[in-house]
Amino acid sequence: MTDTMLETLWLLTDEREGAFYVFYDRNQRVIRREKTDWIDANAECRVVLSRDVRNTAEIASSMASVIGLKRRKQYINEVHGFRPCMSLYRDPAGLHRICDNFVKEMLENHVKLEEMVILSIHSLPHSGLAGVGKIYGIPVSVEPEAGKVWITNVYRFKGLEAKAVLLVDVEMSALTHPFTRRLIYTGGSRAAAYLKLALKEDIPKNGYGALLSQMGAEGKSARDLTAFWGMEIK
Repeated sequence: MTDTMLETLWLLTDEREGAFYVFYDRNQRVIRREKTDWIDANAECRVVLSRDVRNTAEIASSMASVIGLKRRKQYINEVHGFRPCMSLYRDPAGLHRICDNFVKEMLENHVKLEEMVILSIHSLPHSGLAGVGKIYGIPVSVEPEAGKVWITNVYRFKGLEAKAVLLVDVEMSALTHPFTRRLIYTGGSRAAAYLKLALKEDIPKNGYGALLSQMGAEGKSARDLTAFWGMEIK
């Protein structure tokens, strides 16, 4: 949302003697990459969330690590759960297996279809799942639909939440870009209980050292990356 749009909404509300509220996270700028200055310049009152009320402690800590955000201990939810996990693939068949396993595992953990979602960090036509009709033998849909696996992207799912989230189409080579990491943070923050990342291993095995170094971490393998983000490999 642009500064002009915010100001217009504020003026309309003020004209009708109403109250104008904006709920936002500075780190979830994915629609437009520039920060919104209007809020800082015009907000009459600011209320900051003192505690994460959506994510488990493990998910919140992991997603904060992705963007290098240092959370106050008091902010992290006291509700604990499963550690986020990461799976690697190099081709479409590998991605499809990860998706099948995700749906299978979630159903076995008594997570309903309507409580899970698969999120791409790209537009759906550019997703590795474009044209896929079924996952784990279950029909897919690009809209929430009973009895189907919902596939959408981070942009469309922003502001919503699901019990279980699988993030896909994350290229390893793009992890050095802050915007890519912000997309991961935004999508991963939608998960209330289960979070899994499907990372496309589009770098050579000996390329992890340079990648991790650019991200401010140490190590030479995918396991070092997962440790850096507080995840585990599955």
